[in-house]
Amino acid sequence: MKQSLVTKIRNGKITLPKELRKEWNEGEVVFTRSSGGFLVKSLTPPSLTASAQRLTKAAKKIGLTAKDVTQAVAWARKQTHAGRT
Repeated sequence: MKQSLVTKIRNGKITLPKELRKEWNEGEVVFTRSSGGFLVKSLTPPSLTASAQRLTKAAKKIGLTAKDVTQAVAWARKQTHAGRT
């Protein structure tokens, strides 16, 4: 994991390094205290495109195909609707 240093803390405001500003752009973050300081996490959800890309990559890694997904969805729908009239 690559670490970055905060460039400034002045008047209660933190200036992030340029690489983080580009990545986070805008959004909300949460600060969590830990024994070693603070942990900062983004609260801005990833875009649908970014999520789809990560899921596609993970599926390829384990050999999951579109046909497998279609079959799983059909099975889940059948289970969900089983017993309904």
